[in-house]
Amino acid sequence: MALGDTDRRADRLRERPNSDLAQSDASHRIGSRYRRGDADDPFAVPHLLTTQEVAALLRVHRNTVDSQRKAGQLACTRIGNRVLFTEGQVMDYIQRQQTQAQEKPMRKQARKPLWT
Repeated sequence: MALGDTDRRADRLRERPNSDLAQSDASHRIGSRYRRGDADDPFAVPHLLTTQEVAALLRVHRNTVDSQRKAGQLACTRIGNRVLFTEGQVMDYIQRQQTQAQEKPMRKQARKPLWT
């Protein structure tokens, strides 16, 4: 890509500030990229997310997403050599994390010293 091409692209983004390329909000970019699955349409493509997109949605580093996937905590879908996630897989992961947080036992109170 030539230097002039980069300048022209930047000019186009300034002219269209609400375009997908100009948005920094990950959820907006993700939502506009794929057609969402419809319960009435059996041929609808499920909404697939990349590791980086899942990391942006969960506000964690992509290495965290990879480690959770490798540990079996976060289910994924493989297409070729790509690792992708459906919205349902991500939502299931979030639900399990909330359940684990609620079930975590309270810390025991420190004992009083025996010599007082």
